[in-house]
This record gives sequence, structure tokens and C-alpha cells, in this order.
Amino acid sequence: MLIRKKLVLDRSYSMKDSRNNPKFSSAKTAAKNFVTNIDKSEVKANIGVVGFSGAATTYKSLTETTNNVAAIQSAIDSIPLNDGYNDNPGTNIGAALNAGE
Repeated sequence: MLIRKKLVLDRSYSMKDSRNNPKFSSAKTAAKNFVTNIDKSEVKANIGVVGFSGAATTYKSLTETTNNVAAIQSAIDSIPLNDGYNDNPGTNIGAALNAGE
């Protein structure tokens, strides 16, 4: 069985980490753990990575996890937090869902 999933991460400014609430870093950690766990399972998977705020951006197209875990996790790490002003501010969930299809 082959699973195809796109991980869609909110990178809007509302995800900014605070001292007691590390939202953005926790989301990235959870996404990377998902990739690791899928790779360790007996399931074949293609995983892509999308980040969104006011617009959606694909950081990694669907990629087979076998031998590519580090590249997928690197794509997750490369997603920047939106600055809330100049970098497509907002939270366009519709664009994220479209990019995640």
C-alpha cells in the first residue's frame, strides 16, 4: 500500500513561539516525527511539505520517504515563520488546502 500525504504547516505570525507556548517549533517537530515514524513503519509513503500564511508555498513535492527522510525533514526546517507584515500576512487556509491536494 502506498500513502500519499502532504504535511501542511501554518507559518502565520499567530504561530510565533512564546516562552510558554512554542507553537511553530512544536508543529515542525511533530511533522518531522511523523516523517520518521512513517519511514520506520512497513508502509510505503510519499510525503510533501506545504507552508502557508497569506499564501501557500510548496517546500517539498511528494517524495518517497525511503532514503529521503533527511531531505523531507530539511524542507520542514526551511519553512520560515511569517513576519506578520511583509511576507503575505494572514492565514489563507483555503490556499493551504488547495496546495495540499
